[in-house]
Amino acid sequence: MKVCQNQFKVGERYIYAFDNNEGHTEALVEIVKKTNKCAIIKFIEIYEEHTGNGIFAYLLKINGTMGASYELLKAGE
Repeated sequence: MKVCQNQFKVGERYIYAFDNNEGHTEALVEIVKKTNKCAIIKFIEIYEEHTGNGIFAYLLKINGTMGASYELLKAGE
């Protein structure tokens, strides 16, 4: 089932999670902006990071943002 971007709201928090060859990655994020293609997120808390390069920890440290597929977001805290 395709995820509809309309179910996501700017300012709300969601779990951003995926699995890859490095392992499971999961973080609490907040949507700061929405586009048709992706949500622009900032990291609130990282639960487990296996990105291979520590990019989520870096973005959390500098309060940076990145684009995230709506498919990888689910209701959070």
